[in-house]
Amino acid sequence: MTTAGHSGSLKTIHVDFPFLFMMLALLFVAGAAPTALHSQTYKDLHNFNCATDGCNANYSGIMAQGRDGDLYGTSHQGGSSGLGTVFKLTPSGTISILHNFAGSDGSHPYSGLTLGLDGNFYGTAFDGGANNLGTIFKITPTGTLTTLHSFTATDGGNSYAPPVLGKNGNYYGVDFRGTAYSVTSSGTFKLLNPAIPSSSSSPLFLATDGNFYGTTINGGTGGYGTVFRMSAAGVVKIVYNFEFTHGAYEYDPVVQGADGLLYASIPAGGSIANAAGLVFKLTTAGNITVLHQFDASGLTEGIQPYSGLVAASDGNFYGATSLGNASGSASNGSIFKISKAGVYSSLYTFDGTHGANQYATWMQHTNGTLYGETSGGGSTGNGVFFSFSMGIPPFVSLVGFPSGAAGTTVEILGQGFNNTSKVMFGTGSASFAVVSDTYMTAVVPATGVTGALTVTTPTGTLVSKQIYKVLPVITSFSPASGPIGTNVVITGSGLTGATKVSFGGVAATNYKVTSPTQITATVPAGAKTGKIAVVTKGGTANSQLTFTVTL
Repeated sequence: MTTAGHSGSLKTIHVDFPFLFMMLALLFVAGAAPTALHSQTYKDLHNFNCATDGCNANYSGIMAQGRDGDLYGTSHQGGSSGLGTVFKLTPSGTISILHNFAGSDGSHPYSGLTLGLDGNFYGTAFDGGANNLGTIFKITPTGTLTTLHSFTATDGGNSYAPPVLGKNGNYYGVDFRGTAYSVTSSGTFKLLNPAIPSSSSSPLFLATDGNFYGTTINGGTGGYGTVFRMSAAGVVKIVYNFEFTHGAYEYDPVVQGADGLLYASIPAGGSIANAAGLVFKLTTAGNITVLHQFDASGLTEGIQPYSGLVAASDGNFYGATSLGNASGSASNGSIFKISKAGVYSSLYTFDGTHGANQYATWMQHTNGTLYGETSGGGSTGNGVFFSFSMGIPPFVSLVGFPSGAAGTTVEILGQGFNNTSKVMFGTGSASFAVVSDTYMTAVVPATGVTGALTVTTPTGTLVSKQIYKVLPVITSFSPASGPIGTNVVITGSGLTGATKVSFGGVAATNYKVTSPTQITATVPAGAKTGKIAVVTKGGTANSQLTFTVTL
């Protein structure tokens, strides 16, 4: 990788780890190795041309699926000014350049993009802008770019990662200078915390608990990097301090599995001799388990994963190493799959001709296929855009945080939406609007139940990758008062599957969910005057009014 063209003092502290570890790995190459396994599911879809397209995709570099089903991303080099581009790629590999950076609007956009609720895309430029410390920008699908913020010496800058969408509709990010920020779609910028543990290159991840989780390259108690948690208010807590045995120098982002655990690859460290990175899982309380270690002595399955993992809809995780191949040389890298239990499979070895050295974070399209970019290889040596199919069925993806009460409008990405006949939130049927064959909206119904969202199309039923939490709501109850033993009818929405009903904090021992919008509960012994509360899988609802317990 290269930091050529970057300005400012950061260049002196940015260790070129891919090059350093490659040199170390070469010391441990162990001769001949098994023949490479080339999967038929890999396709080299586009070879980047630095002069016209941009080139050499690097971290984080993640692509976003747009409402039109195409993929949108950035290149940190190349284009008409040599300062990077924003591009659009169809799933078949046809490229369109949406913007060439010129310096005043930012330069070297390593970040990749995040799809916003407005259908626009959000990213960062590493440098350039008004103060040559980089920018935060949004860009429309047709290429109109707006600079939302130019970093200053007092609020951070030099960001490798795009801002990500928060629960409240604002965007949150961290940068290489160790700062965290929020920004609105109109450009209102707020410095959240000037002291995340250290330099970060990866995007934040919004987990199901509503907090963001991120990683740092160094810092922490051992200086080997951290995983940290950050609230929307900017309160930061270190979840794990790397100490080399469980990994070191975390460039990669974390993702969350269906089990609620955090998963990631890390490009260095491990407990074995000649350790060259590993894959781990981590509880949000900080308990780590190493799932697989990469061995630099053979290189046959690759080493030094920088691109992170994809939490795919089949329940497995997919990643890539930046170096190593089945012939035992320290070049090209490979693609792998790993299960939650740590069952590891090497799937494909990059051959150079059709791509080499993946550093950019890849993604899964709702058509089920994985897509990514390599930094090198291809016909021009500038990297390729590739697809990797494991035969995973199509699904739908929800834009924004997957939680809301009845009446919330949910944006849905997918394919084959024309002539959709039904949208369900659990067992609750929703009203919906098909905007295009690849984008639609649906309104959470009062009968909605926490679970997968399903879309019934002429070709079959598509299931959401995320679980949608239908928040319970109490709108009224009757009677407003009564003694112990009174039957109270509680009315609201999202009440199916209630696991607890309480009066003034005292749990009712007798209640019945008569419909998704109604519960009948008996005032329990010991009940106190206070709010009525209902707990479901979607959350907790509290009444606005007080129930009065009479003698």
